[in-house]
Amino acid sequence: MMATESLNVAENKATASGAACKYLKCPLVPAFLTTALLASAATSTSAATSPSATPTLAHFDTAATASMGPDVRFLKNPHPSNVGIEVYNNEVVRNNIEGTFVSHSAEGDLPDGERGYANPTLPTTLISGPQVVFQHPKQDVVLSERHGCFMQPTSTSCPICHPNDKRINFNGGPAGFTLEIFPGRKPSMHALRAHSLEDEDTQDVVNAELPITNEKADALDKFFEPIDVAVLDDTHTCRR
Repeated sequence: MMATESLNVAENKATASGAACKYLKCPLVPAFLTTALLASAATSTSAATSPSATPTLAHFDTAATASMGPDVRFLKNPHPSNVGIEVYNNEVVRNNIEGTFVSHSAEGDLPDGERGYANPTLPTTLISGPQVVFQHPKQDVVLSERHGCFMQPTSTSCPICHPNDKRINFNGGPAGFTLEIFPGRKPSMHALRAHSLEDEDTQDVVNAELPITNEKADALDKFFEPIDVAVLDDTHTCRR
């Protein structure tokens, strides 16, 4: 039998691979077919990046050393993995798919997770805090009730006093930290408008130079609306 690395997800202890990962307790279900998951990854993801796509609620986990979730569309260059994920009852979820975890929110692209995993038996999606902070492109992360919860490219300046245009905000509370994400890179406005024209019938394609319909414009505008965040304390001052 092939040796299998293991990511412990309950006790956050070192494993054979030198990695550890905290994960939510969950019941196990039968293993899935690797070939079926790879086939799913090869399908078109245009629906996931359209204005009407349903976002995935992800948890920002400061203990997770790898980003993971049930949706293989978040993985770039997916391939079968020999890494197992150990759950709360000491059983190991195998037949996982490994790849680069690529995602975006309504505000912009999240930093790639160099080592990500997918398995439909996982009940939620985790964004790895250590990967975000310590792997390129490194981010400064603030988790504060007073100053907000966000990540932005690291710098020598105070991240609270000096907002970056690539800042990604997320929600925080006693239950944890969450953000809504989509697979892949955030499409540009030009790409979304081109995609909207592809959905038109033949007559609309012939008249492609005409403005898109108000309904589609409203959908695009809604997709690019900024995320509402709580009113934060703006009295923070520092010398950085």
